[in-house]
Amino acid sequence: MKKMLLILALSVFGFANAQKGTVLVGGDIGYTTRTFDNNVSKLKTHSFDFSPKVGYQFHENWTVGTEFTISTSKQNDGIYDSKSNNYQVGAFVRYTMPISDIFSVFADLGAGYHYYKGKSYDNGNLISEAKADGLYTDLTPALFINMKKRLRIKL
Repeated sequence: MKKMLLILALSVFGFANAQKGTVLVGGDIGYTTRTFDNNVSKLKTHSFDFSPKVGYQFHENWTVGTEFTISTSKQNDGIYDSKSNNYQVGAFVRYTMPISDIFSVFADLGAGYHYYKGKSYDNGNLISEAKADGLYTDLTPALFINMKKRLRIKL
């Protein structure tokens, strides 16, 4: 039984097409709005995120690239307001393992610089301000679905 599974796994990996020498373009974009009303106060939250990513696949399984993120958030409860901005710029390395012609699994390891700035207001008057910067790392496992040549979906 183990030999059969090994032969099946090797045959599946043998059919997968590597895309050495290609450019990867991807990312995320999102907008969220929420309203919480508990009959005492009403909290409104708005946030926007944009994270483009560009990479180059230099080997059958390896990709390197750059990533950038910008996000902004606003909250208002009628008395207090808060606003924040986040920026990230960095690089990533990705290892991709094909499972079949349609499916692949991968893991991204990224690192870079992060900057945060936030302000809070009480009836329009500034009550606090915060700034922070530093380094970040992240690890992202995911599943690729190869819909067509040059079109993929990341889950």
